[in-house]
Amino acid sequence: MPAVSSMGGLAGPSFRSTASDAAKAKLDYDAFLQLFVSSMKNQDPTKPNDPAQSLSQLASFSNVEQSIKLNEKLDSLLGASSAGVAASLVGRTVGSLDNSVS
Repeated sequence: MPAVSSMGGLAGPSFRSTASDAAKAKLDYDAFLQLFVSSMKNQDPTKPNDPAQSLSQLASFSNVEQSIKLNEKLDSLLGASSAGVAASLVGRTVGSLDNSVS
């Protein structure tokens, strides 16, 4: 049977985000929105905040939220891909790179 090479650690822990990372980012985003709204409510009417700067901050945090969601989807695709590779190996003989396990 042919030996299967390593996937280079693609499914390793360094490529997976935890649920706590996503929850922490969600908390940070919600905290930002609350702070943003309260600063808008309590701004000095004689010296209003710069609207361009405010919109820039909102756009930046929106991009961060979209990046987090994209990473979650990529993690699920990586998991499905790893499961497909593992399923294709059922019934085959697989050896390790150092030939210590087969």
